[in-house]
Amino acid sequence: MKLRIAIFLVAAIVAALPAAGQSLADRARELRKQKRTPAANEKVYTNESLSLRPAPAISESKPADAKDAKTPAAEEGEDAASPEEQKAALAADFRARITKAQGELATLQREVNIAQRENQIQTAQFYADAGNRLRDEKKFAEEQKRIIADLQDKQRKITETQALIEQLRDQARRAGIPPGQIP
Repeated sequence: MKLRIAIFLVAAIVAALPAAGQSLADRARELRKQKRTPAANEKVYTNESLSLRPAPAISESKPADAKDAKTPAAEEGEDAASPEEQKAALAADFRARITKAQGELATLQREVNIAQRENQIQTAQFYADAGNRLRDEKKFAEEQKRIIADLQDKQRKITETQALIEQLRDQARRAGIPPGQIP
């Protein structure tokens, strides 16, 4: 009995769908035609009106002044490249700089991991041999201090490199490069 009721309800719904009217595409076309036009004093923002011109690359050595800032193509002459080519060149420059910094970051992280593992092995070997602990305790303590200082220096470099990568990404964003083009 329940099966018959369910089949009847499904059949009624299917029969009512074509009678309901327009398809979704037809309804969208109708709404697009009825779309209101903006008044004369209203400002309409579109993707084209919001497009950004590429900003000049910011040098890492010194801050750039707004008056002195020029893109590489602008230095050669205004007719040398179109804005799209300038933007593509700027995006390629940022990609190269960010990729280089990411490579340095990966190398530093690998070095830290290796140094930590080697330190753990040395520590385990030192504490495993009681005679070694009695003979070379001062030497082991000095070596541990050196290793810890080296690890802290590498951690500091990792933090600086991460900050540089974020700074480059922020500069690229401000230059108008889409996030999909930045690694």
